[in-house]
Amino acid sequence: MSMDPNTPYQSPGMQAGAPQKGGGSKVMLGVGIGCGIVLLLCCGGGVAIYMTARSAIQMETDPAKAASIAQSITDLEAPAGFNPQMSMSIKVPFAEKKVMTMSVYTGPNNKGSLIVAEFGEEMAGNNPEQMRMQLEQSMRQQQQGQGAQKLQLEGEPREVKTTIRGQESTFTIQKGKGQNGEEFYQVQGSFQGKGGPAFVLGQFPADQIDEEQTEAFVKSIK
Repeated sequence: MSMDPNTPYQSPGMQAGAPQKGGGSKVMLGVGIGCGIVLLLCCGGGVAIYMTARSAIQMETDPAKAASIAQSITDLEAPAGFNPQMSMSIKVPFAEKKVMTMSVYTGPNNKGSLIVAEFGEEMAGNNPEQMRMQLEQSMRQQQQGQGAQKLQLEGEPREVKTTIRGQESTFTIQKGKGQNGEEFYQVQGSFQGKGGPAFVLGQFPADQIDEEQTEAFVKSIK
């Protein structure tokens, strides 16, 4: 079931089963706003275009839909205990052309997160790494305490190279600590998805998923 972030109304079905504001839906709304900013940066314009971009955001809280969207972006095996929760799509206002799709997984007890996203053809001419960094900044600002955290990263990131659809891609793995001192492995990287430039951003609790398992996740992306 879709949800328009511009209206406080929710259908009875969503009130019964969907995460409420302050939970996962707030995370996705924040990410959606970040995507609107990316649209603004890439397409140019002012407040009117930004508000139109907001109206083009559609969020869904169906785990099956989130899993389907993730697999439509790339084949992967999520770490043990991570389950799909939400998905989001952004289309060009007044058109059916895809700007971006995103799927969000959360770890056990809402600790840890995995975000898989892909940009459509409309964004293919832009730098996917720059867009990823813009979105990552927005996610970190919105997701503190909601699965993902703003980590204090330690040491130098370790690079892991893998081949995805015939192209070599480089991911980084780096350990960090959350505000409560819990340790995580953060993994991120850009690659060519099934339908356009894509990226993965994950934070895996170190007491459940070690560095070797984090690398195995990267190698599962096909």
